[in-house]
Order: sequence, then C-alpha cells, then structure tokens
Amino acid sequence: MFMAICMVAQTAQKPVAIPAKTETGVYQLGDREIESIQKAQVVDLWTADFSDESLWTLANEGEPDQDWVIGTAGPTGFFSEGMGPIASSSAGNGFALFDSDAWGDNFSFQDAWIGNADPIDLSAYPNVQLSFEHYYRNFQGSAFVEFSANGTDWTAIELATDVAVNSSTENPRFDVVDASAIIGGSSTAYFRFRYTGGWDYAWMVDDVVLFETAQNDLALSYIFMAHVEGGYEYARVPASQMGDLTWGTEYYNFGIQTQNNSAVNIVFTDEMGTEVDNQTSPGETLNAGDTTYYEATISHTWEEGVYTGDYTISSDEEQGGDNFANNTESRNFRIDNGAYGIDGIDTYETTSLASLGTNSFTDAGADGFILLNQFEIVNGTDVYGLEFFLTTTSVEGGLIYVGLLDTTDVFNNNATQDFWIVGSDEYTVTADDVTNSFVQIEFEDVTTLAPGNYFAAVELNSFENANDLRVVDDQTVPQPFDASMIYLPEDVTVYSNGNAFSIRLMMDENGSLPNAVGLDENETIADFDGAIRPNPAGQTAQFDFSLSESEDVTIIITDAMGRQVSTERLGNMPAGNYVHELNVSDLAAGLHHVTLRTNRGQTSTTLSVLK
Repeated sequence: MFMAICMVAQTAQKPVAIPAKTETGVYQLGDREIESIQKAQVVDLWTADFSDESLWTLANEGEPDQDWVIGTAGPTGFFSEGMGPIASSSAGNGFALFDSDAWGDNFSFQDAWIGNADPIDLSAYPNVQLSFEHYYRNFQGSAFVEFSANGTDWTAIELATDVAVNSSTENPRFDVVDASAIIGGSSTAYFRFRYTGGWDYAWMVDDVVLFETAQNDLALSYIFMAHVEGGYEYARVPASQMGDLTWGTEYYNFGIQTQNNSAVNIVFTDEMGTEVDNQTSPGETLNAGDTTYYEATISHTWEEGVYTGDYTISSDEEQGGDNFANNTESRNFRIDNGAYGIDGIDTYETTSLASLGTNSFTDAGADGFILLNQFEIVNGTDVYGLEFFLTTTSVEGGLIYVGLLDTTDVFNNNATQDFWIVGSDEYTVTADDVTNSFVQIEFEDVTTLAPGNYFAAVELNSFENANDLRVVDDQTVPQPFDASMIYLPEDVTVYSNGNAFSIRLMMDENGSLPNAVGLDENETIADFDGAIRPNPAGQTAQFDFSLSESEDVTIIITDAMGRQVSTERLGNMPAGNYVHELNVSDLAAGLHHVTLRTNRGQTSTTLSVLK
C-alpha cells in the first residue's frame, strides 16, 4: 500500500509551493579517501588541476549569462556556502565551480560548461577514460560530462544519478568515465563538464585526467548488505531481528581484455578480526563493457559487536596490481540487543553526517516538525522508547515527543500524535542533552510490536524557532527514499527528506548505551560508578577495575557521537585489582564513554572531559 511520496527540501527561496532546500551537514566527520589510479598499466594522455586557466574554455546558454569560475574559494550562496570547498587532491591550486545557489533566483535558467580549450589528439588511442574528482549537491539540477570527436556533436553522460534530492556526493567523489566509444581514436577530441538547472546548490570539479584504458580492470559498481528486503541497510540490529543476511554487488569489466572466471568474494570478520564466514560467487566470463550482478545469503548466529564484510572482485587476469583499488569495498553492521537503528554512528569509523530540524524550512516546521524512521520488525518484540542524536547547535528548552506509527498512516500523510500507536510524555531538552548530543525518551508504556513495518516518530517543537532543535542524519550509506522521511504540519504532508536519521528503537531500558553491569553475573566492577577519578578530568584520570580471572583486556573511549577516539589493548592480565591511567589531554570537552572489554564481555562508565 505504498503511495507516491512528495519530494521536498529546504529553502528560504520559494521556487515551488513547498520550501525546497536543505541545509548542508552540521557534521562532516571525514572525507572519502581518494584512490588515485596507478599508472603502471595506463598512460596519461592529458591532465589538468586548474592551476593553468588557459587550458580551459568556458561558455553558457543560460539566462542570464552565468559561467563557471576557476579559483580556490568555495560556494557563497545562502545554502551552498555550507558545502565548503571541494577537498580534492590539488584544491590549493584551484578548481572549477558553478555556484548555482549564489548566482540564481526564481527565474534563472542555468546551462553552463567548462572544457578543454584545445583539441586532444587521440588518434593512437582507441580506448580512453576520463577521471576526475568532484563535489555535487543535488536539488533540481543535473551534472553531465560530455564528449565530442569534433567539437560540434556532443554525447552527454549524466553524473551523480544516485544522489537524492538535498544530498551530496562524497567530498570529493572520484569518478571514471569510459569515453572510448565517443572520442577513442579521434584526432580532435573534446570533453566538458556541463551543469543545467536553475537555482540549486553547487558543483565543483578538479584533478582531471584523460588516460588510456587498462588492459585488465574489473570495477565495483555498488555493494549492499541487508537483513531485510527493500534495500534498507540497517547498521545496528538486535540479534532477535537478525535472520539470514543478504549481501550482493554489481561489478563490470572496465578494461579492454575479456575477464575469465571473474567472481566476487566476501569475508565476514568480527571486531577482533576473526573470520566468521567466507563466500565466493561462481566464476563467469565478462567481455569488455559487460556488467554482472550477484547476491547470496549467510546464516550465522551473531553475537553482539561490529562485523565487517570485505568485498573483493577478481578474475584470472586481474588478481591484484595497479588497478585493484576499485576491486574492493566493505560494509559494516553492529549486533546490538539494546537498540535498532539504520544510522552507522559508532558502527563505521568514519561517517558523513548532516541534520534536519525546526530551522530547516522557511515559514514551516518550527513547531510540530516530525522526523520519521522506518523499521521492519522481523520477530515480535517489546520497544521501550526512542533514542537519537541532536546537533550541538540545538538549543535547550525545546520540547520533544516520540512515538510509533503504522506505515499505512504515514503514507497517507497521517503522522501527527493522533495517529501514534504509542507516545511519550513531553520532554524538555536540557543543556546536558545538547552537550552530549544524545537523548533517550521512554514511551508511556512498553509496547509489544508484532512483525511488520512501523515508523518511529520524533516531534520537535522550538517555540517559533526560539529553541531550535536538529536531529543528526547519517549519509554514509545511501538508503531508500522512505527509510527516513519528514512531516511538515503546515502542509499536512509527508516528504522524503533524510537518508538515515539517527533515530533508534530502544529494545530495553538502556538502549544503545553500554550496560553498566559487570562482565558477567559473577564478575562486577567494584564501585563502578566511581571507578574513574577525578571525574570530570582535564589531563589524566585513574580508571579502577578488577578481574576475577585472567583476561585479555582492551579499554575503549568513545565520544558522545559514538565515535571511537581511543583504544588501548592491555593484553592478557591476571586476576586482580588494577588502577590504569587514562590520558585524556587530547580528548575534546564533553561526555565520553569508557568501555572495559574482555573475552567474556564488556562494561562501561562515563567520563566528563573539561578543557
């Protein structure tokens, strides 16, 4: 019973009846590492990093005239400015920018391109590819790379088609486009980057290389790993909801030569690096340009902790070497019996985070703004409440309610409290909530959910933007359009904003917070609530713990966002009482969790760091 869901973003501008642009991410915890193409099997035919403007030509057919610019400054539009400049390999030498937001308005039609000024002689090279780094945020525009063998007739290839409205590519994204069929063998080859649209965000391009295609080069298109159908990749799943895990990938032959016995292998490991499963697809032959898809399932009894699936594609011709960087990728997931969530915070070492909240829209959403996360309940279970991350730009004093909804109501635009299956009392956000960036709110009653799909709802109220609140949205792994959505009370409408809100079901009273109980029933940490001295601490702190038998010990410190900031492996320690000195001088101010992990389990307490 799925209905079409309207697409919306956030804006102070009004190109359509509904506000239409979103704010850029409040958090950007890390940029994707750019894997440069190794050159042992390829030949660079033309390169440019925008340090020499004479290599480029600019033109447009927009109204009014608006050209790309070359420089080192990022976007300056009201909404595009938050993107910041591209973090490309040579951004300091300059890059190309089309700042649609800064240059546009309600009546703009933007159509502009930047390309090589002089023809490139490829007469001796029938197989060529173009690589580049770029950073693009999507609203209603389109980004293309176009090729021509004569400078007159152009073939366009659209880029970033996987980027949802109000979402961005990685900063930067490294793309490679096969242009052999269009300009291979031409003595007058041209290419250009073309933006079309009207009053969107921005697009930046840098470090462009035209090179000869490798003889042998398999490449991953995408990977996925999910415990339910529909493309939803939950990063935090209770064992009670975990059945067979489905994994899969699409990959293709990007080289010239046929690849024989091409296959994908996946190795599952736990957080200690121990292999728990290993699967390989049947071998198949891929001719140049061919694409193939494979998926399979894994049945396993999962213990709590983080698991990684490492994907590798290979063939008889390509077992490694200079072009192997695009043959590998990984996915993580966490088994957490205390919480169920789609966000990857505290599951991936690096996450790309944005946010949505009561100040995301002009004249809408200041009060009664609802964020929604969809959950599939595989086996009937009790749910105690919801937990989620607030940004540190949130303001204490705002009000929050949480609840659960049936999917049918949401898809019929019925998301208000009148339709909630269960709800909570009014919750007033405190200064500590903002400092810790983390909130847990229990329902009025523990609720038993039958198998099926539900939405978790977080309603934000800011008293007309006096106490604005924003919830973190994880954009690390692209999710289906209805994994995370929003409800605007002014429109009485549900929209598909969001990727993976950090809204989780609490499966017990503690949720995802580590259980402050001993390592097992018979072993406890003596006076554990006071086991860190002093607390708060500024430079060092003493961590007291005891072991009832010999154990391998690791001490892990995570910040309020769940990011692991310190790991000390103490090795095997005999039974006894210990005082371990923690160096906290490099930690940011705020709340941290200190976890003592051994072979048999883990236990945690909190540490406040002052600066």
